[in-house]
Amino acid sequence: MSDDDILSKFLSGVQKVAALSLGTGIPSLPALPHYFANAFRSLLAISVATDITFERSKEIKELLENPEALAALQSSAVTEVEAPVAQASSAPAAAKEAEPAKKEEEEEEVDEGFGGLFD
Repeated sequence: MSDDDILSKFLSGVQKVAALSLGTGIPSLPALPHYFANAFRSLLAISVATDITFERSKEIKELLENPEALAALQSSAVTEVEAPVAQASSAPAAAKEAEPAKKEEEEEEVDEGFGGLFD
């Protein structure tokens, strides 16, 4: 067993303790980051719904007040994600073109005895 295996098992146990803690509502140290994230989300929701503003909510409120800025931000994020994906997908596309085209067989509907439950 290597150090990486031991570390992965330990982190898996910590994740399970955090999940159990969050599910039961019993505070624990592994769940602490989740408590802070949930509290921030709640404060942000209150800030957006009211006139109360704090330092971290200013940017979100500005984006919600100016939809054009939000659209520009979203389009720039999509462009950043699509560029590496386009490069990665160009190689498999060239390989697919080299292979002869195969006809896909249509699946036949088979009655599996569910009595039309999912029809």
